[in-house]
Amino acid sequence: MKMIKDQKILISGASIAGLSAAWWLEHIGYHVTLVEMAEQSRRQQAER
Repeated sequence: MKMIKDQKILISGASIAGLSAAWWLEHIGYHVTLVEMAEQSRRQQAER
């Protein structure tokens, strides 16, 4: 298995799937960068 240490991942989208993926990948040793274009969380926009 390839060593995970110092591997970098970029996740585009901070929805529940993006946040969950980021958490798990960070948990197993990846360096994660998470980006989101929306100014507010999607939950706040859905409540309008």
